[in-house]
Amino acid sequence: MQSAVDQTRFITTPEIWRVPTFSTAVTAPRRGSKVYLTAQGALDREGRVVGDSDPRRQIDEAFANLRLALSAAGIAPRHVVRVMHFFVDYEVDLLKTMFRNLNEMFEPNAMPASTGLAVVGFAEPGVKYRILAEGFVPDPERA
Repeated sequence: MQSAVDQTRFITTPEIWRVPTFSTAVTAPRRGSKVYLTAQGALDREGRVVGDSDPRRQIDEAFANLRLALSAAGIAPRHVVRVMHFFVDYEVDLLKTMFRNLNEMFEPNAMPASTGLAVVGFAEPGVKYRILAEGFVPDPERA
């Protein structure tokens, strides 16, 4: 019997341009629980912005918070199937920091599907970046 992780397919196709840190599509196992995580930003435990107005530091902190949220949900990065990136004051150079974090968190052959959006702002003044993730808790019978 295949494990839930083995049943996850990270799909790319040469017919569509893709960034190496994204999959074109991801299929998750039919059995197991879906996990929807709140978008993580550069906020500490008290809700204070970490990194002041430095968006690169904020991206690093948001990924650190994403790791904590994944752990709290009982899933590993390999169980994440989709992420969405939200930027305030977007600059293309910020992608370097985002890509570095994606490469540190996810295996090269298991990159989640990914989309980036520029937004006007967030509820917390000073936050420049958030990452939203969706994944699954594998069915224990197939894990």
